Amino acid sequence: MNRETVIANFRSELAYTDELRDWLRVNASNEWFAQEDQFLLEFGGTWRNIFAGVVTSQVDSYFKTLGLEGDLRPVVRLGDSYRGSFVQEAYLVLTTGIPAAYVLLKGLSELTAIADGLEKLKDRICTEYQDKSNIAALERLHDAFHHAQVRRNEELARPSRPPSAAVQLPPNGLRASLTIDARPLVALRPEEPVDRRVHLAVALSHDALSVENLSDEPMRTVRIGLFASDAQRHQWSYEDAYTSTLNVLSGQQTMSKELSTFRHASGESFALAPDTFCHVDCWIQDEHGIHLFNFVLRPEA
Repeated sequence: MNRETVIANFRSELAYTDELRDWLRVNASNEWFAQEDQFLLEFGGTWRNIFAGVVTSQVDSYFKTLGLEGDLRPVVRLGDSYRGSFVQEAYLVLTTGIPAAYVLLKGLSELTAIADGLEKLKDRICTEYQDKSNIAALERLHDAFHHAQVRRNEELARPSRPPSAAVQLPPNGLRASLTIDARPLVALRPEEPVDRRVHLAVALSHDALSVENLSDEPMRTVRIGLFASDAQRHQWSYEDAYTSTLNVLSGQQTMSKELSTFRHASGESFALAPDTFCHVDCWIQDEHGIHLFNFVLRPEA
């Protein structure tokens, strides 16, 4: 998968206007589309497509004015959406790592100036998103209201009202808001950051512990320590640990060790009876740091 660097976050919100709420309260209070969250969720794909198109167009135009070639320009990735009022998140990303993103943007202008320009797109994006969403919403509300009228007329066994007699919907039923956060762009740096990641999976039973290397790189000289107690503890002394080592664990490999191979400084072996209920804390140290895993073991059936 290609690397991507987020340079800005977008968060938009669509909601019914008070004018539309009042209209629905008078003309369609019992209909499904009078429920704001239900209507906005029903057509969530429409709002997402409109938002993605508007942001992409505005951002693309902005970076074009900065002199960035088309295939190098940032792309929009839609994130999560939430119901109620319709909230949509999106991310502006460059399809490269952090150092390359820094060099690319720094060659255009100061990062703070680019970030300011991005955040100034807020009003234009918000207005276009609101206008286009209102056109789509008006069409869908009109259809929903017409179908509701037909259904009610059928239930009352009377002819449907002609379209010319239909009640006029408010033309601006949706209100949009938007925030743009370009701080990730300003935080770019030319050097590759030092990363730390959890690359382990650990499993524990009453008689064995297994360690899985989730990365593709080998782990060398891995030290493992175990602590056990009847109640959960938040502090331990190193002298209390039962320890063992793994000389090497290749990428994507799993290795198991019997608990009896873990030794206390006194020479005592680690042991848990099958009927034991206890809290076991396991620390694993490799070249990336120390990782702590907590387990609760219950008596075996």
